[in-house]
Amino acid sequence: MNQSASTGHVKQPTVVFVHGFLDDGHTWDEVAAGLPWASAQVELGEVPSPTLDAFGEYVTAFLDNEVTGDVVLVGQSMGSQVAELVSVRRPERVVGLVLLAPVPLGGISLPAEMAGALRTCGGQQEQQRGIRTQLSANLPEDKMSRLLDSGLRLTPDWVAATFNAWSGGHPEGAGPTRAGAPVEIIVGDSDPVIRGELLDDLILARFPGASLVTITSSGHWPHVEQPAQVVDALSRFVRRMS
Repeated sequence: MNQSASTGHVKQPTVVFVHGFLDDGHTWDEVAAGLPWASAQVELGEVPSPTLDAFGEYVTAFLDNEVTGDVVLVGQSMGSQVAELVSVRRPERVVGLVLLAPVPLGGISLPAEMAGALRTCGGQQEQQRGIRTQLSANLPEDKMSRLLDSGLRLTPDWVAATFNAWSGGHPEGAGPTRAGAPVEIIVGDSDPVIRGELLDDLILARFPGASLVTITSSGHWPHVEQPAQVVDALSRFVRRMS
């Protein structure tokens, strides 16, 4: 678990970041550094048996034991599924929910070739590079290398089980969300997956009151590809709630 606090006069709420598949908490470093609120990044790679419920329990325990006061949960991709589950478990704590390039909580059906590549990419540097290249729009080599480092630390079995977890989804995603906090959904304008009917029917339809923000020149990792735009969107969202 990584926790950091930026300097600034605003002390509440704490922004808690939940990373996505193949990533780690450090993918949020640039965004966390740009916010005037205390922040914390969880490490889902510390969960030995990866399921969405296990991830949800882990993040819930992190909130209970490591964070005080109100929380804005920010999840990316698979992390958005986890963040929604946690917001339902701790509605009295979570005052805002931000879903970045969110995978539908009910799961996602991918083309067989893509699904196979994602399931079997554990320990495969060039395979992971190809996936990230295909799903991004603005990943210079230094950022690509950082993302590859995070993914290559995970075992092939853990990667396969995690893929099965997020692609299979959770029963909570079968109906409208039970999250009671204000919701913002952030997507990249060049994300080849989270767009079109999937975005409209499987994500936005479950959050009828959510605001939608589009990050320009970005694929599936807006917080890495365009951190300044994500900082701006998060800041406006938190200040509106305040």
